[in-house]
This record gives sequence, C-alpha cells and structure tokens, in this order.
Amino acid sequence: MNSRGTFAVVVLALSLGLSACAPVQLGSSPSNPLEYDVAPVKVQAGETRYVSVVIFGFFFGLSGAELGQGLTFSDAAVGRIDRSARGDFFTHNIAAPEGWKVSLASANNWRRVVAVDPDSVSYHSGVELVFEVQVPKGAPTGPQAIRAVVVRGSASRNIAFEVIP
Repeated sequence: MNSRGTFAVVVLALSLGLSACAPVQLGSSPSNPLEYDVAPVKVQAGETRYVSVVIFGFFFGLSGAELGQGLTFSDAAVGRIDRSARGDFFTHNIAAPEGWKVSLASANNWRRVVAVDPDSVSYHSGVELVFEVQVPKGAPTGPQAIRAVVVRGSASRNIAFEVIP
C-alpha cells in the first residue's frame, strides 16, 4: 500500500472512531428524549423530536415493585436515568396544533438517581411517556400546547405539555 492509501485508511479509521464518540443529539430518539418538566421544550420547525413526560405510576395503579421491573443500578451516579419498556400504555384524543404529528413512541418504567451515599441510593421513579413530535416547517413561534389522554387498562389520565418551535 502506498503512503496515500495508508493515509486514507488512517483518516477513515479516525473518523469512524471519533464519530462513535460523538454525543447523540438530545431528543433524537425515544431512548434519549427531551425532558418536559414545567418549562416548554424547544423543537425547531421542520424537525421531529422525542419528548418525555414522567408521571406517577400510582395514577395507573402501579406499585413501586412494578415500576422497578427491568431496572438495574448499573451506575449509581446522581442524574443517572434507567428505563425499561412497557407495552401496556396507549393514547387517544391527541390534540396538537394544525399540521403537527404527535404519537406515543414508547412508555417506560423510569428511575432517576437523585442522591448517593455509602449505604443507599435515592431515586425518583414513575412512568415515562415518550412522544414523537413532528413540527411542520413554518410553524408559528411561541409555546404550543399538546394534550392527550393516556390509558392503561381501565385507568386514564389527561396529560399536557408545551413545545416551542
């Protein structure tokens, strides 16, 4: 192999290696969603993003043991989020601005580590609902409300969150 070929192989290997280290854009997948808390999440017009809303499991009759299914503390660092998929949540009556497409992408058992000391780990847990939100090009700016009815078995709950294009 000549020096030019060797150089090309080295450049390719470096670029592949560095791209594997590149951070995943927040909101680009259901496993890395933008988190809605109280403030609206920002999504550029013309983009699709995933937005999570975490709610208490007891609203749907879920016990702490049920919420812990499939979750492990592989890394008990403060801020660490663990999630495991659930298949028993559905939505209906989704209301979004005209031209927007919104659907439930996943529902997960969810836990975030909030404190660690030598003898214990403290965490918040709940059900994480991850919505796929497609904002059309030319969407009006300013907070836009999205509402849905979330259902599990015979339990249902109205939820709402805001997105700013």
